[in-house]
Amino acid sequence: MKKCRLIYKSLATPALMKPGEFDQLAETASSRNEDYGITGMLVLTGDQILQALEGPYRFVNRLYNSIVNDPRHEEIELISFESAEGPLFTEWNMRFIDLGDLPDGVKELFHRKYTHKDGVLSVPSDKLGAISLLIDVQNW
Repeated sequence: MKKCRLIYKSLATPALMKPGEFDQLAETASSRNEDYGITGMLVLTGDQILQALEGPYRFVNRLYNSIVNDPRHEEIELISFESAEGPLFTEWNMRFIDLGDLPDGVKELFHRKYTHKDGVLSVPSDKLGAISLLIDVQNW
């Protein structure tokens, strides 16, 4: 079965920013994604979301369609959609990382590398910047 990688960014609505909501979302997604062979990572910085989804085309497309129609996301922007030889995020069916929870030293390193405003990293809109941030976050 052909596989793909899809990366998008969006803004979280206040409903999604409630305490514990992202943890619950990641837990539910991890269980569901395992059934469909999807791996990925969900990164939160302030109210900005960056997510990578990897797996079979039809399941990734179906999942992205549900995200686009989820009222908890606003200003959804597709950054990249392409065939993938293999996954970058093999360890997780869906890993969630809130950049605000990273140690101060790590945040400092990220602030040197990525654009930020008022201490909150800005999610890149370009493919290379987005993948770079995802890989950097994956390693912490």
